[in-house]
Amino acid sequence: MYTGQVKLIYIDPPYNTDGDSFLYNDSFNHSTWLTFMRNRLSAAKQLLSKNGVIFVHCDYIEFGYIKVLMDEIFGVDRALPHITVKTSTPAGFKVVNPGLVNVAEHILIYCMGDKKSAIKNSYVKAGYQSDYKYVINNPSEPVSEWTYKNIQNLVAEENPNIQKESLQPLIEQFALNNSHRVFATYGPHKPSERMKVGIQLSVESPSKIIAIERDDDGYHYLLNGRLVAFYESKLKVVDGVRCPTQRLTDFWSDLSWDSIANEGGVTLKNGKKPERLLKRIIEIASEPNDLVLDFHLGSGTTCAVSHKMGRRYIGIEQLDYGDNDSVVRLKNVINGDTTGISKNVKWKGGGSFVYCEIAKTNQTFIDQIQEAKSSEELLGIWQAMQERAFLSYQLDVKTFNENASDFNQLDFADQQRFLMDVLDKNMLYVPLSEMDDAIYAVSESDKALNKQFFKM
Repeated sequence: MYTGQVKLIYIDPPYNTDGDSFLYNDSFNHSTWLTFMRNRLSAAKQLLSKNGVIFVHCDYIEFGYIKVLMDEIFGVDRALPHITVKTSTPAGFKVVNPGLVNVAEHILIYCMGDKKSAIKNSYVKAGYQSDYKYVINNPSEPVSEWTYKNIQNLVAEENPNIQKESLQPLIEQFALNNSHRVFATYGPHKPSERMKVGIQLSVESPSKIIAIERDDDGYHYLLNGRLVAFYESKLKVVDGVRCPTQRLTDFWSDLSWDSIANEGGVTLKNGKKPERLLKRIIEIASEPNDLVLDFHLGSGTTCAVSHKMGRRYIGIEQLDYGDNDSVVRLKNVINGDTTGISKNVKWKGGGSFVYCEIAKTNQTFIDQIQEAKSSEELLGIWQAMQERAFLSYQLDVKTFNENASDFNQLDFADQQRFLMDVLDKNMLYVPLSEMDDAIYAVSESDKALNKQFFKM
């Protein structure tokens, strides 16, 4: 149904680190983990549009493995520079651990179409650059009459009672308010064949500014053979604030992971990604009304941000996080959630979403086993499994029951693990092809929904 329709895929899969906050089986061996990822990435490629882009978030544990896997699936020539994201600072408990302190994660990017247009130019806030140290005194005069002064001297003259070491904030504010006449120089620079001299100044006045006309985009200015760059070219509106900026690079150190636990009204201690991270990814790789997909949805950050930014979205998640579930979060978004990026995008609430749950078979028993509190409960679940579950062909039920005392000798965690292992994992959910089988008791309305969804 959605083959070739998805503009952007972002996933944050299990890191395979033996400790994941989203309750994943996060300790696969490499081959199992890669098979797990390969199947999903191969399907993802089919869903991407001809100009679609996929972002895969990982840490250093499996970075090399998944890079090779994605090279194979999408092609080495489809890889864009991967992003390194600073996620924390070397403080607190981390500093007591030996060796290097890990403060970064990685995002691999692959595109289906033209690499040059896959990611839009973007800008981030930057500090004042001291290179912009000159001010034109009389910008309304002809260029040949322009004079200029050092910005520090000018601000000091205008604020004679301020100590020199305290002038910097005033200099930065002055540059922001007078960006059309504050400038820096770069060079040396000589007019090329594409330029023609627009204003000639006497060689006896080498400190004067010279205007040089480009054939295609107006005047450029030279000072002592160096190109003049006005501060206003550095200013753009970021998150509603006009500020100095720089081009977005492949190292993102400006996105804070602090205070995001309650974003969206769902609480998770670890593993959650900031809404600002998803906002940036969605901004540079999609347009309003594009379709965004996340098939490791977790607490729902991707869908929540897509909703606030006017994108269509699909989220897929196998686990139920209760009060921290993505459905809870999206309801909060519709009701006017004020956290995360809401202020930056002027989010006031509204919209709607539709969600469906996959009909469970063996997954029902896995849920019960995980929620059980005692061995007695597990034995009750085992009785029900014998009647209704799809069990592994390797299990001899009669032999198991005859040796139930061996099961009783196991500790509780091993008992849980054993019962989950004997379930056929290929039958966790009702197969679409089997929904008419009476054993699954699929309602007529659910059958109609599936036929409509899959265009059967």
